[in-house]
Amino acid sequence: TTPVRVVERAGIILLAAQGQQDIASATSLNITRQTAGRGRQRFRAQGLDTILQDAPRRGRKRPFRPQQVFRRSFT
Repeated sequence: TTPVRVVERAGIILLAAQGQQDIASATSLNITRQTAGRGRQRFRAQGLDTILQDAPRRGRKRPFRPQQVFRRSFT
């Protein structure tokens, strides 16, 4: 099955190609206007590959790599 986010992004791009604005696309796809706009901007800036991948997210970095945890647990 195709992940929901990929289907959503493809829908945003297809509706934009048909001339729909962000608000109309958002209503058709049952997403927010901001999500539709962000999808269009990413596609415009980075091309077709952005549909298949999530954008990098901010977040807390892991304090230890898995190898470090393994070494600390078993040595």
